Formats: sequence, structure tokens, C-alpha cells
Amino acid sequence: MNAAEACFILAARNYVDRCAADEHTILRSWAVRDFAPNVPQYVQIFRPENKVHVAFAEHVVCEDEFKYALLANNCLCPGTSTLVTLLLHTSRGQEGQTSAEEWHRLYGKCSGNEIYHIRLGDSRFFGEYEGKSFTYASFHSHRKYGVALVGVQTDIPDTWPIMLNPGPSYHMQSSDICFYMNITKEENSAFLPAGGEDDGGGRPRSPNVSTLQLHMSESDYKSFEMSPMRSKFALKLKRKFGKHLDLPKMDGGPADSFCPPSGPGHQS
Repeated sequence: MNAAEACFILAARNYVDRCAADEHTILRSWAVRDFAPNVPQYVQIFRPENKVHVAFAEHVVCEDEFKYALLANNCLCPGTSTLVTLLLHTSRGQEGQTSAEEWHRLYGKCSGNEIYHIRLGDSRFFGEYEGKSFTYASFHSHRKYGVALVGVQTDIPDTWPIMLNPGPSYHMQSSDICFYMNITKEENSAFLPAGGEDDGGGRPRSPNVSTLQLHMSESDYKSFEMSPMRSKFALKLKRKFGKHLDLPKMDGGPADSFCPPSGPGHQS
């Protein structure tokens, strides 16, 4: 135990009385602290009032507290509890594929997504976006490979160690650790042409390529970027998701800012 990097103490779930389960967890934590005081502990308990007894632990997860906080956030952002539940459970993404309902198949496939991480300099997903903004890298990596870049870990002074969606002001560096959602991690992904086709530019498509990539080539996207349709598209996104959403440019430059038109004469 003295040589361990960390000690994880999970609450026993076979107890009818959760207070009794917490008592056993607390005693185990105290015993570890007495025997190996320098080993960081990660403790799970049920009742919030028992957190004070293991305050010395590196991190304490209270199940009841987490559950109610998740439900509260679900009221503010519907679907939060479902997203977190699916990310915490391992799935192969094959559930519901025999169902006649399309949403069953989509839900089952996306339930296989989990969070992985990789160094940008070693990544095929994100390596080409070094020096680009975070929003540009996130948008185009999803468009090209179907992965969702959600955050980075950086060693820049005076910043948070891990930043979720740092926005267009943050530019990717080779030493950044990229956190992304995907069916499988990059090391286990196969970069093979889909049906013997390429993406229109001589590059093979990834099997996880998104629908946007399948129906829009690079030249088409550039034309779309300069067209009035792009403004309407971005305006719809802003109305749905808020004023802070910007659509990244193809060249990696700063994103355009769109302000919703106002006035009685405006028509959507």
C-alpha cells in the first residue's frame, strides 16, 4: 500500500442501510490513512453528511449529491443526465441496430461513444490543426473523422490544467493533450477508404466520417463559406445555441460574428 500511486475506495452496494455502508467505507479510509498517510485516496460514499469524515481524501464522490446535481443540471440543459450516463457506461455501440425505429439505431450507435485523450503531436485526428483555433480544430476534425473534440490539457502558465471548450481564442499546440469523444480511441481506429472512395481531394475517408463530409467536398464547402447560405446557417445556429457560437473558417482564421437582425421589418 505504501508504494501505491493512489487508493480507490468504492462504497458497497449490497447494503440495505446506506448509512451502515458509509460507516464501513469511512473505517476503511481511516485504516488506509493510518497505514499509508502519503497515498492519495479517492473515496465514494452515499450520504452528503458523511463527507466531513473523509475530508482528508484527495477527492470524495458523494452519490446522492452527484445524482441530485445531475438532475438539477438536467432541468437547465435537457439530456445532460443521459449524456453523462452513456459516457460513464461502456457500450459497443451496437444496441438497437436491429430495431425498425431509426432513433433506436442512432441512440444505440451513439451510446458507444466514450472520452479518450491523445497528445496533439502524436495524433492523426488533430495533428494537422497545430496553430489553429480550438473551434476550427473541433469543427473540422468532426467533419473529417466524426470525432468530437471537447477539451484540452495544456502546460501554459496561468491557465486551467484542463479546459473544456476554450473557444476560438485558444490555439492548439503540439504538446496539448486533446480530449475527444469517439466510438473507439484513435490507436484502435482504422483509416481506410469507405467503399474504395476518397473525399474528393485524394485523401481516403475515415469509416467514422460525418454526414457533412460525405455530401460536401472541400471546394463545395469553400463555396458554401462565401455564400449567403452560410450566414443563414450561422444565424440559425446562434438562435438555437446562443450568441457565443461562431462558425470556424476554412483557413483557421478568426470566426465570423453574426448578430441576429432586429426590427419589425425583418423576416426569417
